[in-house]
Amino acid sequence: MTLLVIAALLATIAFVFLMQSLWAGKQPKNLSTKILASAVTLLIALAILAASGRMHWIAAVGAAVLPFLRRGFSLLRYLPYLARLMSMWPTAHANPNTSGSQQTETSTQELRMRLDHESGDIYGEVLVGRHEGRALSDLSPIEIKELYLALKETESRRLMEAYADRYHPKILGPKPEDSSAVSPEMTHGRALKVLGLSTGATKDEIVVAHRRLIQRMHPDRGGSSFLAAELNAAKKFLMEE
Repeated sequence: MTLLVIAALLATIAFVFLMQSLWAGKQPKNLSTKILASAVTLLIALAILAASGRMHWIAAVGAAVLPFLRRGFSLLRYLPYLARLMSMWPTAHANPNTSGSQQTETSTQELRMRLDHESGDIYGEVLVGRHEGRALSDLSPIEIKELYLALKETESRRLMEAYADRYHPKILGPKPEDSSAVSPEMTHGRALKVLGLSTGATKDEIVVAHRRLIQRMHPDRGGSSFLAAELNAAKKFLMEE
């Protein structure tokens, strides 16, 4: 009885190792020798079971699983493709596509702001002062107002007004009459960045880009007077060149 148990155990181990070796996509050293040893061990174990008259249940199990084994072996030729897909899976999750949304970045000595052209969302980061390194989205409304009052640059204050208009309307209180005035240093490069265009853009592309962005940034749609003025000035600058 002990011999039969050992033989059955050896048969199981040899079969599992044999299938694992065949399933593996790699080709380790001496793989053929290991497969041969597993096959010989399996045959010896089966011979012992056959000699003991206990092969009838193995034959029954074998007949039941044979169709599945045939189908499994027919799928072995697809293993290289499966292994390739599995190796690509972590990369696909670790490196998501980041090129789908176009963004424009504007920086001053005090703030760095990014505008997402597709969603109209504004992302900001504080570059100096008590909140240095913090994202504007992490600041409370009270901290937003304190930061605005502490800003020294006119450009920084206008950017902050644009952010507050979108996410904290009216929190900054009344603004100066010229708060929506466009930055005086509008240049060709800045105009292209504001509209999300590249060098050589045609007038039709300028019009389309302006129309798409102004629909999201217009004050009547929750946008900012400053950003709307920037978009209009950028379009005007490029169209008149």
